[in-house]
Amino acid sequence: MSSEFSTCQVDDFFKSYLPDHRMHFDAVIADLKKQKTLVDRSPSQQKRSRSSSSKNRPAFSHVFKTLNNLFQTGSAAPNRILKSFQTVGNAVRKALGKAKAPTNERGIRVDESSENGASAYLTTNLRSPAHLTDVVVPIEITTSKETKIMTHAAMILNRDARREFSYAVTIENQNLSVWYLSRAVAVKSKPFDMQQHADLLVQLLVSLFCSSNEQLGYDPLVTLLPDRSFVYQFPPDGDRTFPLFYRTLEVICDRQSAHLCERQSRVWKVEQVTSASDPQRVLGTSTMVLKDSSIDALAPVESDVQDRLFGDITDFARSKNWRSHPLLKDANNDDLHALGEALKGDNFKQFFSCIVSKHVSLIDPISNMDQGTDRHRRVRLVYENVCTALHDIPTLGEAIDIVKQTLLGLCLMFCAGWVHRDLSPGNILAFRATLNSPWHAKISDLEFARRFPASGVVTVSEQLTGTPHFMAYELLHSRHLLPKYTPTGERFPIDPESLVIHNYQHDLESIWWIILWLVGTRVKEKLPRTFSEMFQQHVNGPYAKARHYVLTYPLTRAGDLLRSLPQSLRSSAFLNALDTLRQDLHHQYIARNGDNRQSDIGSYSWIISKAFPRFLASIEPSRDEWGAIALIVESERRERRRKKQEARRQQQLSQPPDHPVQPKKRKAEADRNELPSKRTRRHVPAVAVRQGGPVTRSMTRNARPMTRSVARQLEQAKSSQHR
Repeated sequence: MSSEFSTCQVDDFFKSYLPDHRMHFDAVIADLKKQKTLVDRSPSQQKRSRSSSSKNRPAFSHVFKTLNNLFQTGSAAPNRILKSFQTVGNAVRKALGKAKAPTNERGIRVDESSENGASAYLTTNLRSPAHLTDVVVPIEITTSKETKIMTHAAMILNRDARREFSYAVTIENQNLSVWYLSRAVAVKSKPFDMQQHADLLVQLLVSLFCSSNEQLGYDPLVTLLPDRSFVYQFPPDGDRTFPLFYRTLEVICDRQSAHLCERQSRVWKVEQVTSASDPQRVLGTSTMVLKDSSIDALAPVESDVQDRLFGDITDFARSKNWRSHPLLKDANNDDLHALGEALKGDNFKQFFSCIVSKHVSLIDPISNMDQGTDRHRRVRLVYENVCTALHDIPTLGEAIDIVKQTLLGLCLMFCAGWVHRDLSPGNILAFRATLNSPWHAKISDLEFARRFPASGVVTVSEQLTGTPHFMAYELLHSRHLLPKYTPTGERFPIDPESLVIHNYQHDLESIWWIILWLVGTRVKEKLPRTFSEMFQQHVNGPYAKARHYVLTYPLTRAGDLLRSLPQSLRSSAFLNALDTLRQDLHHQYIARNGDNRQSDIGSYSWIISKAFPRFLASIEPSRDEWGAIALIVESERRERRRKKQEARRQQQLSQPPDHPVQPKKRKAEADRNELPSKRTRRHVPAVAVRQGGPVTRSMTRNARPMTRSVARQLEQAKSSQHR
């Protein structure tokens, strides 16, 4: 945990990270003394103050009465600490009111039944059932060995679209620490003793009670509505002189992370509305998609990449000799005609998930003062159509049709000099206006797309991008696919240490892996799922070796694959065509790498214009055999899993505390495809029980780890029994 955050002195933290409201401090202190909430330090306390936890700061002249005797006899109960902290907070708020200081109408709530990850928190909702969006500042009783406050803060940032950062408070006995937690930085103040330094406690509470929403980490461009939907505001941008407002309808995808400083992305189905105060749909507008994500400040924004790509495709279309492009030297007339139709006007845009609005901002500018901190940007993009990902397409025939259209979209990118570099079932989308309309493929997630051949120096991080289970073998293995020796026994001339740069065939190999994934893991039948491990296991050395085998040897020798296929595909024209495509990919790698022609654009023409069209033409006559094969729809599976989890949670909440619901099976038995979490696998220490007689409930309740002192007590008890 210590490696995930930095620590600074209390004074430095207050100066750098807390909003400054010290102008109200003296008035609050005077009123607290007048009301006898703050009392003079006793002589014995003055003597103890010499051993204050804040060594560089003298103890304050007064102490809070409610904290005066709380820790006299050692550690206090967590609930008593929180109640006392709440009492101090109420007193400070009352004093701020008398001083006529502007406050934010928030108070400290102690909630023993809270499901929000903290048993106390700063909130405006002090009585009614609380929701995670009510938590402004989580407050946690903790120990020196473990704290969950960063996980709680991640939950707040994940669930509440308004939040850019969060303050937090942890209390260990009488010592209190303040946290500043965001996607870019996590900082903790060194603890101070609340008994010895009541002035610091007052300064903290005054700051929290007087801060604005924005100072407490709320984005002013996002509004929470009473029905718990959000309204995003997009400020004027470029030629647009007026703001746009989008109201969330439902979550499409929510990639949450329990770690704060990891990339997070949330995708909503939205509608354009008049404003946050008048969230009525704008007439004539359709449902759209909004993606809200955090990215590294140096990473390209997808909207900018899309603009450059579209500009290059437009320039390619304007070229009178585009049909003579080296990539198209093996294309037939039908393919050239289809490409020509796509290049008319803006027709090519129909092959991409087009962005219609954007807003980019820096996350928590307050963290900019930390020069060692990586900057992050919050990127919000609105796409014109609500699409369906390839992993939600219900039949194999529809999926192959979408893949076929995707190949034409990729060809447009290739001719414009671009590679996608992150093709996966989640980035290949499809749109249709009605249930009976045909699907139109749309390539999405262009943020990793780059021009090829690359100009300048390519770093290792630039070299390896994409979704690992669908990446080309060469990229995963960081080595060109090539035998050690030529047929004549000579070594191939390629340098084995040379960097593997993402090229056109790597994108096409991703398409091959996606088709293999569809037929080998997604068929909606009761089949052995042995081949699915190819797309589940960790990406390591053995994994790369297994992928090498699948790519370089006939598919009929892949026993796990054959067992995972439906009967109609095990000895079919579809499988034969897919194996021929594998062989074509392999041979093209060997030929190109053997001649060191990775940067030769013309060397990719055959695999683009001949191999994939031949695969599609080969499987079409047998479409009746495979076209109607049902596939697993991922969104339906996620919804079933969510409903089961919700039903289990409701069942647990409905049980009396003395009769908790016991799971019928261990997790590992219920789903052997998922490893138990660390919590379920942690070591349970042995507990000694007496050898004779029944084991009572009190004995098991009071069981302790087998420490040396416990063992010594047991030995003494045995000796006395023998005597």
